Amino acid sequence: MREPTGARHGMQAVEARRLFQAAGLTETVGGMGKARVLGEYYQAVWTKSAA
Repeated sequence: MREPTGARHGMQAVEARRLFQAAGLTETVGGMGKARVLGEYYQAVWTKSAA
């Protein structure tokens, strides 16, 4: 997933992580970035363990 983290649009990375962890997902890879059109963003790959 990729989520904008700007004050005007999107949510902070810590908020996104909380939501995905609460859903039972594990962050496999994640980090911050900046794109010209999107601005600052948080990007991660989340997995759900087979239970």
